[in-house]
Amino acid sequence: MSEIILYDIIGMNDGVTAWSPNTWTVRFTLNYKNLKYKTRWLEFQDIEIAYKETNAKATSTRSDGSPYYTLPVLYDPATKTAIADALPIADYLDRTYPNPRKVFPEDTRALHAAFFTAMFSLLEMQMYRLIVLPGLVNAGPRAVDYYRWSKESLFGMTLEEITPTGGPLREGLWKEIESGWKQVAGWFDAASGGEIGERRKPFMGGEKPCYADFHIAARLICVKAIWGPQSEDWRRMSGLDGGRWANYLEQFHEYMHVDTQLR
Repeated sequence: MSEIILYDIIGMNDGVTAWSPNTWTVRFTLNYKNLKYKTRWLEFQDIEIAYKETNAKATSTRSDGSPYYTLPVLYDPATKTAIADALPIADYLDRTYPNPRKVFPEDTRALHAAFFTAMFSLLEMQMYRLIVLPGLVNAGPRAVDYYRWSKESLFGMTLEEITPTGGPLREGLWKEIESGWKQVAGWFDAASGGEIGERRKPFMGGEKPCYADFHIAARLICVKAIWGPQSEDWRRMSGLDGGRWANYLEQFHEYMHVDTQLR
């Protein structure tokens, strides 16, 4: 059987290959399910190639009505199926390859829907704004103009306006992020019963990770890759809640396989 193809954005920083949070969510899913796949690496400005090669359909449009091409895209030659966007891909993989394990446990779809809404409101846009400008370096020199146009047309602001480099605007985003992570920590504590002395469950899914866990871990990997593991920003974020999120990310190592051969 031919291998599944995952289209991903190659990182151009030293030591960083996979960095896209949405593609990492799918990579986690594939690794968790022990599915064989290979990665088709694309530079940022070449994302449309994934759609041309697979006939995948863009899942959204820009303000001018043109297709908004994003990764991940997945192509499964076994079923001749091409899908774009992390959530539909994970749903497809669970339906098509339910064994040995699913990323959406039974009867958790409604909870996942609520989770996505809450995460976006509490954390995701605030974190995204802090990485858009430094992400320009990770996109690589060929992609500078395209990356800037892509993000600025989406936000209606310059990169420098999207990502404040200091002052009260940046600190305000950090305060929102700190508050958001504290609320997410409360969800984990609730999953453990919230009793004093109760052993903390390692994942949102309990003893085993679920899609929500991969969604969270993928965003932690992304900011760590863009900021750098020795950066002040990563130390600040990973140290929140007593270092909880750095420890949380450590639990995903067995699902972090990346095939770095350029294709």
